[in-house]
Amino acid sequence: QPGFLLEANLTRAATYTMIDIYLQAPTTGDVFNFDSTNNSAFTGNVIDIDTGTGNSTSNLIDLFIEDSANDDVQAMVVVADGALDQAGWLIHASSTGAWTSNAVNFIASGAHTGEVFSFDNTGDAAWTGNILDLDTGTGAATGNLLDLNIEDASSADDVQAIVINAAGALDQAGFLLEANVTGAATATMIDIDVQAATTGDVFNFDSTNNSAFTGNVIDID
Repeated sequence: QPGFLLEANLTRAATYTMIDIYLQAPTTGDVFNFDSTNNSAFTGNVIDIDTGTGNSTSNLIDLFIEDSANDDVQAMVVVADGALDQAGWLIHASSTGAWTSNAVNFIASGAHTGEVFSFDNTGDAAWTGNILDLDTGTGAATGNLLDLNIEDASSADDVQAIVINAAGALDQAGFLLEANVTGAATATMIDIDVQAATTGDVFNFDSTNNSAFTGNVIDID
């Protein structure tokens, strides 16, 4: 029976919070806890939300991390022990509608020193999957796969678009950049348009430690 444990059917416009929990003392227990203690296989969702077709403007999940003395709260923590083989096991978004706004939107209004996105192979495991993998499909796409806009910072202007530090004796062809073009390209592959007086080099190679190298700086075949 649907709702055999708890069911609420609302036919009137509710203006108050349906479930309200106030904490006025330090707590160590969970507010909500789900644990499959007998390790049974379940196919239902632990939390399932369906908005319906009404013109809703609310957030399905709204988190507000207030400023505290230590600021150690984490919004979401996922610990995965298994060899997970389900596509989208961490986050899966499937969109069939023509959306016009950003799917992931991050706005930083304060000075920060941490990374927005960080990947670190702390266990030094050999991995073969891509960190970032983009596939355009066969549609007549006009958007950019990666679009960087370095605005004028007036005082510093020290931002670098891409920084690569390679410490190993890398032997993979194209380890820095590889382009495999099988179609008949008619446009310029690398296009640099300078519309202001510049004093820096467009391309600079400098063996600063004076090491002996035998490869060509530019090789055309």
